[in-house]
Amino acid sequence: MKKNLLPIALSFALSPGLHAMTFADAGENLTYFEHAKLSIDHCESRGFSRRADYSAWREKNEPTYRETINAIRNEAAKRGLPKAEQDMIVAEGIKAAKTESQANISRKGIVCEKYGAVLQMYSDLLKR
Repeated sequence: MKKNLLPIALSFALSPGLHAMTFADAGENLTYFEHAKLSIDHCESRGFSRRADYSAWREKNEPTYRETINAIRNEAAKRGLPKAEQDMIVAEGIKAAKTESQANISRKGIVCEKYGAVLQMYSDLLKR
């Protein structure tokens, strides 16, 4: 009987939505979202028109972005912070992710010729 329960237990354990995104995961996701946003600006400033690719990627990943923001707000709420301070925490997280992403793009650049692959990499790295 135990053998029959193992696949069921594993399916529950591995099912998406059963595990809440952690605060650390949310912070990491913010970096990927900001990196994607800044990388399109980087590529377009070099003559690569990829805005439609970015817009489609962003739309596809919008639920994950909302989950990311909610995970940050939830952590702040668990610590007893009022809504206004939760908003400040989210804004500071985005600002930190933007700063980190700008530095990374300045240092390493983006392979604009393969921007679709870059977006796929961001998708693969996102925590869900």
